[in-house]
Amino acid sequence: MKELEALVLQKRFIHNGDPILSWMISNVVCHRDQKDNIYPRKERDENKIDGVVALIMALGRIMMTAPIRMHKRIKCINAMLHLTQTFLE
Repeated sequence: MKELEALVLQKRFIHNGDPILSWMISNVVCHRDQKDNIYPRKERDENKIDGVVALIMALGRIMMTAPIRMHKRIKCINAMLHLTQTFLE
C-alpha cells in the first residue's frame, strides 16, 4: 500500500475516472500498525474496497517479479486496473 500511496502522491498513478473505482478509493481508510505497515480498512460494512485491495495485491505481485523500471510497473498496474474495472462492469 505504501507503493500505491507513493504513486498517487507523485501523480504517477492514473485511472480512467471509473466511478466505481473512485467510490471504492473514497471508502479506503489507512490503518497503520506499530511497525508502520499500512493496511486498507473501511469504516462501515456497506463500504466496498475490493477493487482497491485487488489493485494493491496486483502491485505487490508486480514488485516481486524481476526488477523492472517504474514506468513499466505503472503501465502494468494500469493494465491490471483496466481488467479489474472490466470485471466489475
